[in-house]
Amino acid sequence: MLVRVAGIKGIGLFHDVHPASLGFKRVALIYAENGRGKSTFSSILESCSTGAPQLVDERRTIDGTFDPSVELHFDSGSHPVTYNAGAWSETRPEIFVYDAAFVNRNVYSGTEVTSENRKNLLDFALGADAVLARLEEESATRERNSASEAKRELEAQLKVHAGNAPLRGFLNLDEVPDVDTKIASAEDRLAVARREVELRAHVLPALGSVPELDFDRVFEVLNRTLESVHEAAEALVADHLRRYADPGVAKWIGEGQSFDDGQVCPYCGQDTSAVELIEMYRSHFDQAYQQLQADIRQVTEYVVEATHPRVVAQLKLDRDRANETLTFWKSYAGVSPITDERDDLAAGSMENVRNALETLLGRKALAVTDGVGLPGDRQEIDEQWSQLAQIFRDQNDAIGAKREAVKGLRVFNTPLL
Repeated sequence: MLVRVAGIKGIGLFHDVHPASLGFKRVALIYAENGRGKSTFSSILESCSTGAPQLVDERRTIDGTFDPSVELHFDSGSHPVTYNAGAWSETRPEIFVYDAAFVNRNVYSGTEVTSENRKNLLDFALGADAVLARLEEESATRERNSASEAKRELEAQLKVHAGNAPLRGFLNLDEVPDVDTKIASAEDRLAVARREVELRAHVLPALGSVPELDFDRVFEVLNRTLESVHEAAEALVADHLRRYADPGVAKWIGEGQSFDDGQVCPYCGQDTSAVELIEMYRSHFDQAYQQLQADIRQVTEYVVEATHPRVVAQLKLDRDRANETLTFWKSYAGVSPITDERDDLAAGSMENVRNALETLLGRKALAVTDGVGLPGDRQEIDEQWSQLAQIFRDQNDAIGAKREAVKGLRVFNTPLL
């Protein structure tokens, strides 16, 4: 039982109160005019009973110099019950406060009696019937909560299967007999369909190109002569050019003819009107001769390009690309990689062709008007080139066989490709 209020500070009108001589008996009556602190004292006691600090803090003294604090003495307990720094040292649940706030909280609010009023009133009501009603209300609440939780769990499980379909519509679906077997069959068909899409989208191993060389073009230039060139001029100029043994000299002299006016050397300025060699140059480097020189240069560039080492390197590149594609098809069509050990043979054949043609073209550049290359030369070079081309064709035949094996695949009893 509360026996004495030792002090109250900073709460409402109780700015700094110490009623040390005032004690409480079993029954005590506090009487005062409105606005003297009765409700504030009731809130202090309610806060001490429930431990709710807001009941005290919300009544802090306006413009007060003290923080809210309370010291109460009870006839039980060895220490006073205090409130400091927003907390009680202990609560006294034996204190019951029945005031306007209690009535508004438990009995009614304005003119309407709510379900929350009734619920709280049962906590306060006395008697066997009230206790029984309270127990029944608590049991019903537990059952309701349990049923709601079970309902939520079942709905969550059903939504996993319903997907985006409304749950009510999903529950009203007709039962499908032997559904597991039908689902398994549908999944098998879907897997086959996906496989077909994948297979149809994948490329086949590609065939490579077979190198070509126009021998007719090359040997036509090698065998061409200029009957219109004066033999004496040809002999004199050829003898002069042999001193240098460099095809570039003939080209240099031929281009210099465009600067010759028949009187003065464009290089040293000397009189050339009576120099026989200069006259021979004019006959030697006529228009037909210059055209043949141009054709020799063009054919030489063509041979260099057609016999470049990268042409043979393409053989291995085509094979590697085909094997990369066949890696995918191996598990479906049982196709094995393409192997070939003739890359060195192909490279050797290409080198032989290039060296032979470059030798002939070099001789032609030194003796432009002479026919160069015997029938046996062409036959030997042609054999080397045929051997090279056959290696490319053999590899394409191997790739083609793999392509046909892949095309033989059937999906849904129809050809795949």
